[in-house]
Amino acid sequence: MKKVCSIIYNPNSSGVKDTKVIDEICKILEIDYVVKTYKSNETGLGSKYVKEANQDSDLIISIGGDGTFDEIIRGIYTEEQKAIISHIPMGTTNDLGRTFNLTGNPIDSLKKILSGKKTNMDILTINDIPYAYVSAFGYLTSIASDTPENLKKALGKSAYVLYGGKQSLKKPEVYNLKYEIDGKEYTTECILGAISNSKGFAGFEFYDDFKLNDGKFEVMFIPNMTKIDMIKLLAILSSNKKTIVDDKTIVVHKNVSKIKIIFDKLPTDNWTLDGEKQVLPKEVEIKVGKKIKVLLPKNVVDSLCN
Repeated sequence: MKKVCSIIYNPNSSGVKDTKVIDEICKILEIDYVVKTYKSNETGLGSKYVKEANQDSDLIISIGGDGTFDEIIRGIYTEEQKAIISHIPMGTTNDLGRTFNLTGNPIDSLKKILSGKKTNMDILTINDIPYAYVSAFGYLTSIASDTPENLKKALGKSAYVLYGGKQSLKKPEVYNLKYEIDGKEYTTECILGAISNSKGFAGFEFYDDFKLNDGKFEVMFIPNMTKIDMIKLLAILSSNKKTIVDDKTIVVHKNVSKIKIIFDKLPTDNWTLDGEKQVLPKEVEIKVGKKIKVLLPKNVVDSLCN
């Protein structure tokens, strides 16, 4: 009796211009699996479908952007996980795709997955809301969610540059924070903060020594700086000549298991979780929650997992 593989795909993702690629993926999977497909074309459907698919599937593959995978994680997080989860990135920035070494051709990504290894992946929670890889607040963090979908589908990553260039003309809001990391108290002033369990986000790679399942995560606070200094910083990071920890003006905490943050005021754009907006209060707590069973390429498991 064949195993069951369920595909949950987002037809609105920039890489899914038609269903031909979905048909190709299904054809390959049908050699070893009975394949079911779920079209997640509305917010929240991915979370609903993964609960249903988890009941009778051996493998569930999400196809779409980082937001699609985030919905899958939110849905499976509250369930007794029966199916193993994997992901084929076909969004605009595909931050998770870079972390999972699954960028480029979706058929190649599928082959890497099918010949991969099972492992566990830490899922972070912010005020008990699960997310897959990054929560962020402050300057320019809402670009991913605010950029129109038709622009992203037409221009891909360039849509963020076009829309973000306009947004960058705004004066950044400065926040005074009190925060506690694993029992130790700190204060800082910043315009942007991000708490993540990934190589990076927003198209940039910030960390080269993190682990997906060590029960730890990374924290970054970027101070107020001129637009010229911000452009210089992004240019350095995009050139891969330096990592974020090489810049001593940026506050970085690595190997964190829990952080509590108290804001002096609510962030103007509030928070984004994996690029999607989330309204939260002035006090938040972020920690490692459950581990989710995932299927990833062998080299990723060997290098990024304990």
